[in-house]
Amino acid sequence: MPNPDHPLAPFRFQVQFNPRFSDLDAFGHVNNARYLTYFEEGRVGYLRALGIFLPPASPISLVITRAECNYLSPVLHHHQVQVHVRAADWGKAKFTFYYAVWLPEEDLLAATGSTKAVAWHLGQRKPTAIPSEFLERMRAFEEGQPA
Repeated sequence: MPNPDHPLAPFRFQVQFNPRFSDLDAFGHVNNARYLTYFEEGRVGYLRALGIFLPPASPISLVITRAECNYLSPVLHHHQVQVHVRAADWGKAKFTFYYAVWLPEEDLLAATGSTKAVAWHLGQRKPTAIPSEFLERMRAFEEGQPA
């Protein structure tokens, strides 16, 4: 049984990649702003895997209203990066994505973060209720059912 105290225990989805040269700052570290891009990579992968919030197939998309990142350890050009993603804290029109940036070769948590997302009606250009089908898919996935 996996350790429930492990920082990746709450996560069921991840994307993996290596930093690009353009991600690096003058000191050879991944620039702090790129972590939000890494969160985006994970978030988009999560949504694709669940088949939700995918324009133009849906008139409902997401708007990120808040982003937070906790930097714990530098990511360097040679690191393999895993971005683990989960969704929780659902309301009528909003919910939260949580992230863990993991360096598997180092067995190290490099960053954590979250983004608040609001369901956005593209045609009406305003917040709207999360479609029940989308909400059900996210909840089922987070509860351990296959995507």
